[in-house]
Amino acid sequence: MEICRMRWTIPLFVVGAVVLSGCGRPELREFSAPQDKFKMLFPGTPTNKKQNSPGGVVNSYTTEFRQGAYSVNSIRMPPIPGVPVKELLKLSSEEGMKALKGTITATKDVKSGNADGLEITGNGSLEGKSVSLRMRTYFSGDRLFQVIAMGKDAGFVNTDEANKVFDSFQILP
Repeated sequence: MEICRMRWTIPLFVVGAVVLSGCGRPELREFSAPQDKFKMLFPGTPTNKKQNSPGGVVNSYTTEFRQGAYSVNSIRMPPIPGVPVKELLKLSSEEGMKALKGTITATKDVKSGNADGLEITGNGSLEGKSVSLRMRTYFSGDRLFQVIAMGKDAGFVNTDEANKVFDSFQILP
């Protein structure tokens, strides 16, 4: 299972680094990444970074602010034979929280269209500073998605704006 864990770890430190900096917040606008098969509302125009991970190339789309950041990670990753999707979602979420040396405080099942997902909230530490995390992980076809809000406190990840960002996420065919 260790290889499986390594494969399903997507680096959250890309998002975390921007939480510690940032600036003001623009209006929510629809953003589409057809090559990564999703669309959603983002405040402003996200920056795109590609990173290698044990599971493949991660495309991260991020907007950052003084209070926190929103990000979507997309990675092409076929399912692991014999491992249920719900287990993969749980594993990916747990590994993401480990990257922050954090604790998951709540979980709930979510959906985006026909894709099952898992939402976690929790608290962790990044570069010696406390952060709050809310993340929805979805698996659809050969893609894993992580929709993330990370902030200096729980207030950022639970705002009406954060709810709109999370609820707007759609996986494209």
